[in-house]
Amino acid sequence: SDGSEVVEDSQCRDPVAEPPQVDSPGGGGASYHWSTASTEDKLAAIAAEKRRFEESGCEGKPKLVFAYWHQGIPSSTDFIVRGCIEMMARTPGWTFVLITWEDLRPMEIPLPGETVDEGLRILGDHIPPHVSDWVQVATLKRFGGGLFVDTSMLTTHEEGLDFVSNVTHGGYMRYASPTNWMRKETHIDGIPSYMGYPLFLETWLLACGPEGLWRVDIELWLLKWAFEQPGGVSLALRNLPPHLRRLLHPQVRHASYLTPGVLAALAIALGDKSGHGAFP
Repeated sequence: SDGSEVVEDSQCRDPVAEPPQVDSPGGGGASYHWSTASTEDKLAAIAAEKRRFEESGCEGKPKLVFAYWHQGIPSSTDFIVRGCIEMMARTPGWTFVLITWEDLRPMEIPLPGETVDEGLRILGDHIPPHVSDWVQVATLKRFGGGLFVDTSMLTTHEEGLDFVSNVTHGGYMRYASPTNWMRKETHIDGIPSYMGYPLFLETWLLACGPEGLWRVDIELWLLKWAFEQPGGVSLALRNLPPHLRRLLHPQVRHASYLTPGVLAALAIALGDKSGHGAFP
């Protein structure tokens, strides 16, 4: 023997093989699995978790974790995405819901525009990553909180979602990138900042409970304005009114690929400057 030892970690899981059949959150002995659930199944699972959350006194966040996949259910060739989803879906105590384009209308996800048809048309003019940015915020607004993550987020421990959910208890949480990609910026705790606020926030995760829904309202309000702009969300920053534009660092005012993250950071600034739940 070379002195090495193989240790089996009970947290290690095969993320693709043998998808488990778990008890439906709605009860009744049925099985619920993200890859086979209909829109009605998803709504029933969400409703069951919301009932549990309300009966528990609405402490923290609902144990709902959402993700969006524009093309429908990921195929077997999307094995990385399927693996990441499967690991999240197996997290004990959590209800995982994969939202697709076809779910938006029947799930009554808030949309830009004045009508559902107009909203779907507006979203349809955007690339799937930006559609996902919209669905992320709108879904937590629609269902009163939870977690919304990118489908490529890898959970390596079964308590990972609980850890993220508990960071701000029932409040609002996004990650601010600690990278030093803008070298001349003033950093606060390692975060590139401007006027005391992050330059932009990551959009691969949003967590929110009842106490943070007012911040989601502001972010969705900004996104609605941006998606309805001529040229869509990518060109929206150039059309910001001057009193909002000056809250952004000059180097991100034309960063079209960062627009949703820049608007998320702007929502934080507006919420703090305007008071609890107040719009400018």
